[in-house]
This record gives sequence, structure tokens and C-alpha cells, in this order.
Amino acid sequence: MNPSHAPLAIDVPRQARDASGALQEGLGDPLLALYLYGSFVEGGLRAQSDIDLLAVVRRPLTPAERAALMRSLLAFSAYPASNGLRPLEVTCLVLSDIQPWRHPARRELQFGEWLRPELEAGTVPPPEPDPDIALLIAQARAKGIALHGPAAAELLPAIPREDIRAAILAMMPEVARNWRGEEKHALLTLARMWVTLRTGDIVAKDVAAARALAEMPGEHHAVLLYAVAVYRGESEEDWSEWPAEMEACARWFVQAVNVLTQGDSPRLPSPR
Repeated sequence: MNPSHAPLAIDVPRQARDASGALQEGLGDPLLALYLYGSFVEGGLRAQSDIDLLAVVRRPLTPAERAALMRSLLAFSAYPASNGLRPLEVTCLVLSDIQPWRHPARRELQFGEWLRPELEAGTVPPPEPDPDIALLIAQARAKGIALHGPAAAELLPAIPREDIRAAILAMMPEVARNWRGEEKHALLTLARMWVTLRTGDIVAKDVAAARALAEMPGEHHAVLLYAVAVYRGESEEDWSEWPAEMEACARWFVQAVNVLTQGDSPRLPSPR
């Protein structure tokens, strides 16, 4: 782990170390770097935080390499969290797809618990352009911990603010519309998008929610506070009584973004 640098002074979660070992073994020489980023480096893991890893490889992976890597990662992830495992999210990028930088960048591979049924059935999603890569790289470059290879700022490109803005505007309508079954994730992601558009900061989800609560109408506070409580493990998750409040709060974030971007970007549709 981290062969190019001195031993890490930070206590990396065991799950991240184990997944890192599996990635290094599975990818071998093509693996240039592996970074731990996300909640762990943005204030610490909450009860329902993912373990986020970003891998950079020298070349595109073969279909056999992709399938084998996905099968391996299934053993290092769980949702809901159990037996000491959290949900794992691993994104893999080919260096030539991000250097020189262009937006949207191509995603070589992504593992996440939402893909488990497909992966267990042997279906591996293909590489494709993904606007979210701009945000992932920005997060990893700012605070990512190198588990293998050079420091993030040495390898990952600086992302122009206009590309971060474009990524959020591309993704936000889908998040706002398709919140059913993803209530906690949707509300906290919308809060973080709103904060990033306003300030340029990429902060932890509950930090973003706190900033939104300071400015949004009181009628939306209860549902956003509930999302934060679930995220922190302070409340059991049951959204059956919240659909009207969910939709209203999601619509508020979309309308707030419309105000921020009015005049220089298409208006986002209201959630349906």
C-alpha cells in the first residue's frame, strides 16, 4: 500500500485497506494510483457513509479484468452495513481519459451497491462518459489519501469551476425527480449540490444540510433534519410518512438552483 510514499500517518479504515489490497492484486501493474476520499476525509464516516475509492489505471481494462474485479469487490461491500462492512463505491479511470482534462470524462468502471443485482448476475456496465467524474476528481484531488501511488494533486487534474457547475446542472434534475427509494441520498445530495454551486465548496452531506437549513423556509426543515438523523445513525429509516415533504423539499432545491443559475444556464425542470 502507498509504495511511493512514507507510511500513512492516518488510521485508514480496515475495509478500505482490504479493498485496496484486492484492487492492487486484481489490477496489478496497470494500477497507477488509488485514493480514499469522500466522507472519511470530509469530517469522518457517519453511520451510513460509504467507503469511497478512486482508482487510476494506465490503460483500459479488458472485459475479463472488469468482470473479475467486480466479482472481487462484492465481498468487500454490504448494504445495509453488516459484519463490519459499509457500502463500498469504487470508480476507476484511465489516465488518458482525464489527462489532458475534458468534460465529461469517460468512466472506465464503477462499483456500487446499487449495481449488486446486475453484478451478481454477471452483467458489468460498460465504460461511458459521466459528468459526475468532475466532482469525484475535485474531491479526491483536494483531500484524497493515497493508498497506492503518488499524491492526488500530483496525478489528478485540476477541475475548472465551470465544469463542476456543468456537472451539477447535468445531474441535479435526475436526483430531484428520482428520489423514491433514495430519499436520504437524494435530499443530502441536493443540499451538497446547492452548497457547491453557491460557494464552490464540496463538503460532507450533513454539513451541506446544516448550511441549507440556515437559509431555507422552515416548512422544509423537518424532512431535511430527518435525512441527517438517518445518515448519522440517530434515527431508523422509514420514509413512508414523508412523500409530500420530500417532493416539496426537492422542489425547493431545484428552484433555488434556478435562481443561482438564472440567465446563464437552462432552467431545471421541477421534480415530478
